[in-house]
Amino acid sequence: MRGESPARWDRKIQGPIRDFSSYNATMQARDRVGVLVRRFGLGGGAREVDRYASMGYEKALDALLGFGPVPSQDFPMIRCAYKMEPEEDAEPGFYRFIGHHIHHLLTSPDPVREKLALFYLDHFAVTANDVEHGLAWYHHLEMLRMVAGMKFPQVLELMILSPALVLQLNAEQNRRGNPNENLGRELLELYSVGIGTYSEEEVRDAARALTGLIITDDTWGSGTTYKERLGRMIKEQRPLIGVGFVPVFHDDGEKNVVGLKGKFGWQELARHLANHPLTAKHMCGKLWDFFVGGTPPSRDLDHLVSTYTKTGGDVRAVLRAMTTLDSFWAPGRARVLSPIEWTISIGRAFGQDEDARQTLNPGGPTDGIQEPWWQVVGAIHYHCVQQGMELYRPPSVAGWDWGRGWVSTSSMVHRSRYGLAFSFNEEPKGSGQWHPGGTMRRFVQFVAGRPRATDDDIVRSVEAYFDLELPDETLLALGGLSKEINAVAAFGTTSVQWQAGCLNRLFEALRSAPAFHVV
Repeated sequence: MRGESPARWDRKIQGPIRDFSSYNATMQARDRVGVLVRRFGLGGGAREVDRYASMGYEKALDALLGFGPVPSQDFPMIRCAYKMEPEEDAEPGFYRFIGHHIHHLLTSPDPVREKLALFYLDHFAVTANDVEHGLAWYHHLEMLRMVAGMKFPQVLELMILSPALVLQLNAEQNRRGNPNENLGRELLELYSVGIGTYSEEEVRDAARALTGLIITDDTWGSGTTYKERLGRMIKEQRPLIGVGFVPVFHDDGEKNVVGLKGKFGWQELARHLANHPLTAKHMCGKLWDFFVGGTPPSRDLDHLVSTYTKTGGDVRAVLRAMTTLDSFWAPGRARVLSPIEWTISIGRAFGQDEDARQTLNPGGPTDGIQEPWWQVVGAIHYHCVQQGMELYRPPSVAGWDWGRGWVSTSSMVHRSRYGLAFSFNEEPKGSGQWHPGGTMRRFVQFVAGRPRATDDDIVRSVEAYFDLELPDETLLALGGLSKEINAVAAFGTTSVQWQAGCLNRLFEALRSAPAFHVV
């Protein structure tokens, strides 16, 4: 974090310190649902909170955590590889599959699945700087969404077979007599028991257990064009690239890795590590930091570890156990949203999911997608990159630094500029006449449907629209701006143009407030 002390940042976020004794016990049901939506889901403001609050707290929690085994999707990811021009070849680059990822972050009815997939994107980090094979990325991304609801032993075992992960860590070069330690080291340090819990000899033995994995790539033998290759993949319903196992390449000698001794292979090792008490502690701490922020009290961490152990590594059970802890409901918001979370939460609040679906032209898996859809998802990706996060280029195999690592002058400047997609559209094109777009009209309708007799009313409606808790100094500043731009007068008329202009100014100011960037 540059130029700001953590204490000062916290004061800006939370405002003056108050007495919040028995806070959990006195929270209203809708407020509790709001916490769930912000922390477990992808935000979405009042419209998302209202959707779950209408169910009641218990049913909302069940709905958030109860997503099914198969990811919902508006269209198959492979469609992103196809162009609208029939004479052009397909292009299965990782950069095109980003569109599918962003679309479903924006539109998915199962936000916790998408949030967990984002967690695993970081946990099993792969960078396009090292892995450029588009179909390896395709299967990696499919796997991340598929494993999101599984118990961690299954997750770990399946992700070891991700072609992108194997290529990232050169694990296909790991052979008996000449082990490559990359995957073995990261398996221990990043994916399971955590750094400082093993010896170098155990790293070598883990690498030996992982020998024999190879990449099988049938991409180039499946046709002369990508249309032919992908057509075969779709017809035969099988991947063109995968991970196989060659027994003669495997070291079947005696090994010893954090308590597991004997002649074991990668599957036995993965199961042992996933169920290890050190992994339970590492994963529960990491899940807390990702969903809540910071480090839980030791007693609470013990409770989460106990849940993980009793349920065989059930990550959703761990999330549910978090909601039984007073520390989960502690007042104040201090976890800084990553660029993708922040940008998607605004999009869902504004109803940009509707725009994404409306611009998605009907078609099958081999039909290209029209430019207006690419503009919606492309703008989100562009602004995430400007804020310092390119989804498929984490800084290292350890992933990103979450939380206050996102606070920098550059990131905040770019966040303050993220508003053009929600303001005005030139209609018709080239006419020089600008009118409120659909997203801004939804904002106007929300504020117009609430009390608006005073500047405080207007500001409180803006606060509610994004499901925020603004400190007094921010409320006063926005109230002053509302008065300056005559927002109350605007909402006393029928001029949507004037009303939208006022809300655009308030939204612009709000983007500079620290409290707008935390959950």
